[in-house]
Amino acid sequence: MPDAIFANPQLVAVYNAFDGDRDDLEAYRAIAEEFSARTVVDLGCGTGVFARTLAAAGLRVIGIDPAQASIDFAEAAAASASADVDFRRGTSADIPALDADLVTMTGNVAQVFLGLDELRGVFADCARGLRPGGHLVFESRIPEVRPWADWAGRAPRTLTIEGIGEVTETFALGQIDLPFVAFTHLYRFADTGDMIGSQSRLRFHEKAEITSALEQTGFAVREVRDAADRTGREWVFVAEKL
Repeated sequence: MPDAIFANPQLVAVYNAFDGDRDDLEAYRAIAEEFSARTVVDLGCGTGVFARTLAAAGLRVIGIDPAQASIDFAEAAAASASADVDFRRGTSADIPALDADLVTMTGNVAQVFLGLDELRGVFADCARGLRPGGHLVFESRIPEVRPWADWAGRAPRTLTIEGIGEVTETFALGQIDLPFVAFTHLYRFADTGDMIGSQSRLRFHEKAEITSALEQTGFAVREVRDAADRTGREWVFVAEKL
């Protein structure tokens, strides 16, 4: 089940505003260009920011997300931008067998899969949608860096969002039971006084277990890159379908 921040229509608009311009996505756009990708599946596409970027560059893009509210927002934003993206509500099991050149999972998408069997299943689904020689690219935070230690001190943020008004976001670090880390986003709406929370849980995978899961599902890890926006804090896996 998707977190409330992605599934609640009101929170989706707030999340999109607070998430900003996503400066992490330029590296993924460059990877699509590096591999001369023409057809891309953006798994866990959220509000469709990356999918729209690729579509604007002339690529065929299928954006898949389990949260209907996120898909609705993505479709509306694409229509406003005249971006041709095929958005679909679903999971990795709904990736079509279309010989795509590239499958991406940006942000925390790869870490929401809490079991290794689940992760292997997702990788197998991605392989089904790729042509031989196609690539799966995603990121995962490095557990040894303990990024959650920095999260605990995050100060509240306030934005004025069109159509909603002033909203204050408060982040709270939850239970740490490695490899799992929980946290909560709490949003206060000044105009109404309402407060809505969204709880999340991520798994901090080890590099070896990610590599093993990829190899067991028909991929070869060609490279593990440093994340351009979080140098020394994230791995970016570049895996090729054999």
